[in-house]
Amino acid sequence: MQKHRDNMDKVWNISGLKIPEGSKKEMMLKVAGTLERIPATFINGKYEGKTLAVISGLHGGEYDGIQAAIEISKELDPLELHGRVIILHPLSLSIFESGLSSVHPKDGKNLNRIFPPQHDGTVSDKIAAYLFDEILSRADFCLDMHGGGHCSVVCPHGYITGVCEDSVYMAAAAAAMTVDIPYFLRSRDETGAYNYAGIRGVPGMIIERGGLGRLNRENVRLFKKDVRNLMRHLGIKKDVPEKNMYIPQISTERYYLNAGDHGCWYPEENTFAGAFVKKGQKLGTVRGYFGEHIRDVYANTDGVLLIAASALTVRDGGVLLLACYDKYPLYADENSIE
Repeated sequence: MQKHRDNMDKVWNISGLKIPEGSKKEMMLKVAGTLERIPATFINGKYEGKTLAVISGLHGGEYDGIQAAIEISKELDPLELHGRVIILHPLSLSIFESGLSSVHPKDGKNLNRIFPPQHDGTVSDKIAAYLFDEILSRADFCLDMHGGGHCSVVCPHGYITGVCEDSVYMAAAAAAMTVDIPYFLRSRDETGAYNYAGIRGVPGMIIERGGLGRLNRENVRLFKKDVRNLMRHLGIKKDVPEKNMYIPQISTERYYLNAGDHGCWYPEENTFAGAFVKKGQKLGTVRGYFGEHIRDVYANTDGVLLIAASALTVRDGGVLLLACYDKYPLYADENSIE
């Protein structure tokens, strides 16, 4: 039985907007104290239910998630929904339009590294505060869509809120089983947007796809399918879930391999996102600007490479590779493949 809202709940009051049930509102949001604009779509379903926040463009050069958010905001019909959806596409136009992959051009800060938000800080801090106060704190679940940016390629994978109450983690883990990627990591971070939301009781996940600063139409399709299947899991959509290729596996084990110096990165032929590696396997070499050898990089243990740097330039502390050190089946059973 479809449950209608009481009269007092039919109008959704959020971010200074009043959105009637069964309707959709597109709005360029303004962040107080800044010149920031956020293209946002608010969808108030015909029937009561949970609220999903979908974030894209927290890093500007991760285009597949941004395009997926733009498209699905148009495609969702509020008359069919049991609940509410907030879609940001992208979160920061300043970062998106600057061509920078991960930092704001005004203050050089990474929006996914500055939580809990500082309300009286720089422009990035104010965006973060707005995001949490007006969006994430009003949601029942947070989906943050990411990609490899300009300088790396990712094997499709994700992260779920992990530094949180057990019930929040379990809610995030259950939701992770509905999306079409093979690998998830239980996050140990606390400074990202969805991490902080998890600490405050809102479960969530990041999905990573793409890279090289390119728009990939297949990745856009898969991101949109993930959003729809997550909505079905939350009860916001009531139709039949779409079939996935992968059965996600969750690990807590990961290891970042860093450059250790400034210079140039030369990966081995078999060092690419999605590759399985063995302990002690040579993954690449860092050389100086005259071609001199600086160091070789080796795998610490058996695992799969989730992120692989694609740029020639590297810097001390810069991430070359992210490896996930558990072995997983690559595909779901054949009956689940589209």
